[in-house]
Amino acid sequence: MSKTKRRLERFSFFNHTGMERHLENMAAQGWMVEKAGGLWRYRKCEPRKVRFAVTFYPRASMFDPEPTEGELTFREFCEKTGWKLACSNAQLQIFYNEDPDAVPIDTDPVIELETLHHIFKRVYLPSSLVLLGCCLMQFLMLISDLVTRPLDRLSSSLWTCSTVLFILVAVLLVAELWSYLSWRRRALKAARRGEFLNTKSHRKLQTGVLLLAGLTILLLLVSLALQAENLLLACLALMALCMAGVAALTWGTRALLRRLKAPKNLNRVLTYAVPFVLGTVCTFSLVLFTVSGVSDGRFPLGKDARTETYEYQGHIWYLYRDELPLVIDDLMDADTEDYSRERDGDESIFLGRFEYDQYPRRDVPDRLKLPRLEYEIVSVKLPFLYDFCVNAKLREYKAGDGEWVPTDPAPWGAGRAWVLTDAGMGERQERYLLAGERSIVDITFTWTPDETQMGVVGEKLL
Repeated sequence: MSKTKRRLERFSFFNHTGMERHLENMAAQGWMVEKAGGLWRYRKCEPRKVRFAVTFYPRASMFDPEPTEGELTFREFCEKTGWKLACSNAQLQIFYNEDPDAVPIDTDPVIELETLHHIFKRVYLPSSLVLLGCCLMQFLMLISDLVTRPLDRLSSSLWTCSTVLFILVAVLLVAELWSYLSWRRRALKAARRGEFLNTKSHRKLQTGVLLLAGLTILLLLVSLALQAENLLLACLALMALCMAGVAALTWGTRALLRRLKAPKNLNRVLTYAVPFVLGTVCTFSLVLFTVSGVSDGRFPLGKDARTETYEYQGHIWYLYRDELPLVIDDLMDADTEDYSRERDGDESIFLGRFEYDQYPRRDVPDRLKLPRLEYEIVSVKLPFLYDFCVNAKLREYKAGDGEWVPTDPAPWGAGRAWVLTDAGMGERQERYLLAGERSIVDITFTWTPDETQMGVVGEKLL
């Protein structure tokens, strides 16, 4: 049986009474804490009933090469009163005492509150506000994308998962800040009466956020794997490794400099500067390596990895053989052996958006005179989004300035239908927007379809 145990503990930074109760329960089960912060570490011991005191020394820092003179004096004072140091992490100091009636380390609730608030303003608040600001900026960028390109964003599993993750982090940060400020207001009233007010953590909220974040990331990876976006999946994996490497480098740099007893300010500068520089270099190198690999064909995208290639006019072209729900052969007698069939798109919990294109190879004679079929299918998964998606499509123009004009939906078997006209000339284009029960189809022909072909389109796509 292992003599050590590591646990991811979920405590608000100020919840010292919650930490004390937890550590007392762990000691009663035979586990004594020996490292706090990150993954807490416990060592096996004889089960015993001890009291814990979690206190804070505001002048301590994670960058100190060794305990300061004031910190050592504080520990000596605690030891003289029977409180032995279990472990420490920067300002956090954890002591234990086998005497159940020992005098508490903190005897003045006002001083305790001021110490906590000093640490809150100096350490927790700045980092929380920076992280919250980053979440807010990213969220605003995501919302801006949603306004300008609603169907692209709502159909993107990456956008959906990113939005959920930023919201979860922001909710947790706001909850922690609100919880502390709310507790402090009540604790000040209790302190004036000479009373200590117990602290608390949002452990259920923290657990829920961690579970939802993990589930979101898992769903994203599954979605990318199912869509065979090999390159994107590989890039995300490499980016995750880079982030983990930067985090490990940050911790390792700080630990190494502390062992070398480097001055606190030097440790602080190097701890942040070295990982930032290397992280930036790694990120840009990854981006450039990926872009250059895609451009010269060394790293084909998911669908490109399963295509044929041919050379024409000194360039390499892809010949796609994707399965399409509707092909030119369904509408007319045509020789499409030398045609490329391309499928592209994305899918999320809100909707799926896929583009299909069937066109002649570039080396086919008179290719511009041959028929071509291009269409897009938006599959709305949530009924309340349907009208929103239809209106979003009506606002899209891919052929310059134009206008969608209602047309007869009956030949298509659609609920509603529109045809695109040129705004300047008023000329009808062979591009149609069809609204079915759950699907929206945007289809473009290089010929004028007859009613029989319209019926086939509706049967196949709506």
